[in-house]
Amino acid sequence: MFELEEFIMNNFISIFMLAVGLFEIYATYRAFKELKVSADKNISPFMPIALYSGISIGVILAIVGLYTLFI
Repeated sequence: MFELEEFIMNNFISIFMLAVGLFEIYATYRAFKELKVSADKNISPFMPIALYSGISIGVILAIVGLYTLFI
């Protein structure tokens, strides 16, 4: 019984990490599209770093989620 619970919990965590990673990628994409439409001289100079880190974290979470799902 313990192995079944461990299997279910492992898959739940994997799917959760994959979902969070994909959401992070989507949220970064939406922020980028919004920035392209409404960008002016008053945007933060740290916005490129924020977009880069958002996409990086999203990709890492998605890869880890996929990896843990299939091991």
